[in-house]
Amino acid sequence: FGKYCDEQCKEFMLCKTEESDPRRCLADGKAVTACALEFFRKVKQSCRQEFDDYARCLEFSSSKMEFRYCRKTQAALDNCMLEKLDLERPHLGYFRCQGFITQKDPSLRLIWSAHMNQHQGYPKTSQGIQPGTGLGSIGTASLVCCRYAVPTTVECKLL
Repeated sequence: FGKYCDEQCKEFMLCKTEESDPRRCLADGKAVTACALEFFRKVKQSCRQEFDDYARCLEFSSSKMEFRYCRKTQAALDNCMLEKLDLERPHLGYFRCQGFITQKDPSLRLIWSAHMNQHQGYPKTSQGIQPGTGLGSIGTASLVCCRYAVPTTVECKLL
C-alpha cells in the first residue's frame, strides 16, 4: 500500500506539515483514502487467498505478529502481487529514502565519489562493492543507491 499510494501520502503529509488548518488538507486526505480503496480492491480481486493466508499466519503464529514465522505465505503473496498486479514489495529501508539512484543514472558515480570524499570507508553493501566497481548489473542484481535527507548520506546495495 505504501509504495502504491506513495505520491498521495507524501502530498497529504506535506500539507499537514505546512498548513495549520487541517481542513485545507481534506482533499489530499481523500486522495489517500481513494488510493487505498483502489489498492485493496485490486488485491482482493487478484490475490485474495494469498492475502488472507498471510494475514491469518501473522495473526495466529505468534502473540507479537512476528514476520519470521510467515515467510512462506509472505513469498506467496509477494509472487501473486508481482505476477498479477506488477507490484514488487519495496526493499527494507525503502521509505527512509529521499530518492533513489540506479546504476543507469550517470550521476551515480559523482554522488558515490562525493560520499566517499566526505566519509572514511565505504558504504555497507551485502557484496562489499567498492567505489568504481560493480556499478553495472551483476547477473540479475542491480546496484541501487538511496539518498537520505538527514544525515546527508548515500547508501548503496545490491538488489
